[in-house]
This record gives sequence, C-alpha cells and structure tokens, in this order.
Amino acid sequence: MTKRNRQEVQDRKQQRRERMGKVVKDKFQEEKAAKQVNIIPKNHNQKLYLDSLKRNKITVAKGSSGSGKTYVGCCYAGNKLLKGEVDKIILIRPYEQVGRSIGLRPGTSEEKLLPLMQSMLQPLEEMFGQGAFNYHLEHGNIVLEALEDIRGRSYSDAIVIVDEAQSCDMKTIQTLVTRLGENAQLILCGDGINWQVDIKGVSGLNWFTDTIKRLRKNIPNYLDKDDVNQLTNNIGIVHFTKDDVVRSGLTKMFVKVFDEESYG
Repeated sequence: MTKRNRQEVQDRKQQRRERMGKVVKDKFQEEKAAKQVNIIPKNHNQKLYLDSLKRNKITVAKGSSGSGKTYVGCCYAGNKLLKGEVDKIILIRPYEQVGRSIGLRPGTSEEKLLPLMQSMLQPLEEMFGQGAFNYHLEHGNIVLEALEDIRGRSYSDAIVIVDEAQSCDMKTIQTLVTRLGENAQLILCGDGINWQVDIKGVSGLNWFTDTIKRLRKNIPNYLDKDDVNQLTNNIGIVHFTKDDVVRSGLTKMFVKVFDEESYG
C-alpha cells in the first residue's frame, strides 16, 4: 500500500469516527432533552416560587410542609444541569435534630448523608433515571455536602439547595449566602413554624427573611446603589400556607392541626 493510499484509508476512518461521534452526541442531547421535567405549578405560590427561581440568585421557599418546596426546587435544578447551564447541584441539610455532628456517625461522608438527603435525592433520581443519577452522583455533578464543610467554599456554576433550612442557625445562614460565585444560585427551603425548628434559639432562616424585609423597608445609608439593586432584585422570598399543601389530604389536615394547636 502506497503512502497516498494509507493516508486515504486514515482519512476515511477519521470521517467515520467523526460521523459516529456526532450521532452519539446528538443522541445524548436528545436523551437529555427528553428527561427534562416540565414543571407545572399546582397553585399560585408555586408559580411565584418558579418565577423567583428563574429571576433571582437567592430564593427562600418558606412555609407549610408538603407544599412542594423541595420537590420543585430539585426539579428546577435538575433541568438546569441537564441543559448544561450549571455543572453541579449541591445538596445540604442540617443535622441538628439528633443533637450531634455528622462526623460522629460511622461510614464515609456520603454514607452518612444519604439517609438525610432522601427528600432531595428522590425527585432527582426519578427525573434522571437510576443509571444517569448514579453517574452524576459518582462524577460529582450531584454533591452531598455536610454543613460543617461549607466554610471557606465558593460555589460557581452550581445550584445549592438547602433543605430544612429553618434548622440552620444565624451563623450558618450567613455563611451560606456568602458562598455564591459566578453563575450560582442558592435555594433555601424551610418550614417557618416553631414545631419544625430543631435548634435552640432563633432560626437562621427566620432571621434572614426578617432582615431582608426590614432592610427593604428602610434602606440603610451604608448600602450603595449596587447593594440596593442586589437587595431588591436578586433575592426572592415565597411564603407557602396551609392551603398550598399538595402532598396529600391527610398531610394537609395535620399541618393545620399542628399549626393551630399549642405544643410545648
């Protein structure tokens, strides 16, 4: 075989590889698009929540259990990952309710966190399918983060979702809202009622929303024009009520009971 013939054979092989690569890439893109979830709001406050997620860098979804705060937030984040608009979904949940740091439990960090993260992992697993979900988990596109590891971190090209955020203290919330870099969003999901708060003292989530409302009402002199723009146009707070509960009729009834009755 002459040098020219060898070159022609190599060129044909390269062309076949490029064609096959394009077919595989196109099929992968089609599969990604097919798995994106069309999130249809079930009530007015869910619509406000979705609008805030699309518009703001920080969104607080606060209120009654069972109103879809975590589920909608995870589906929104999953769509962004599938479309390639972010590289990672960071999942965080406080571990305060058992009264000890997660570091005292046996096993790897992921093994310790998996049982706590099911409310966030379940919608993502349903959305991606088992194989793709495991792939993203293993390759660091879906990250389970312990609260004690967030100090000093900077999140870019990522969506950070914090579930049960009402059980974060003020220092933790302050740390979380200052971790956001370029193309990053923070979603704080929490039940803003006393019987769901698992820490002593003031809930950091309640402190944060109260502070934002107070600052918006009376803009302090130490904030410049850019600061005011961030304060008013980049933070969304959505309040869910007992009437927004969509999990089940039984859940809705108990939310009303626990909200109205007094428990020590």
